[in-house]
Amino acid sequence: MLMAVHHLNPKIPEDVAYAESRIRDETMAAEDYLHDLGAISMMSSDSQAMGRVGESGIRTFQLAHKMKTLNLNAMDDNQRVLRYLAKVTVNPAITHGISSYVGSLEPGKIADIVLWDPRFFAVRPYMVIKGGAVAWALMGETNASVGLPGIDV
Repeated sequence: MLMAVHHLNPKIPEDVAYAESRIRDETMAAEDYLHDLGAISMMSSDSQAMGRVGESGIRTFQLAHKMKTLNLNAMDDNQRVLRYLAKVTVNPAITHGISSYVGSLEPGKIADIVLWDPRFFAVRPYMVIKGGAVAWALMGETNASVGLPGIDV
């Protein structure tokens, strides 16, 4: 993906070397620990849904799970959960100067609420609520649904 985004040619050795120099396991491992410590306060992407950060939400919670499994002394995981949730909600809203409108569930704010089956958390939503109304929900077909009148949430 990196090669396509930067218009590199896989047949040119210099282009391949450049791409390989941009993706380093050691750097990504260090980033993982910085995220878990809270030193990196948000997840975002400028790659228009391409590359490692293309699935920011999914990757955020996959990283939280990975770091939980590496930290065998973690008794109470609530602070980690809140820290990772803030990385994709309120912290980006604060960074972009729009936290008075979005980013948290508070009276007067615009909010989308996503409900998840824990087995598919951050991967496949069970239901999406926008402005107090169900905007999307699973109805047998995992890739699409159509709202029906008279369904209470």
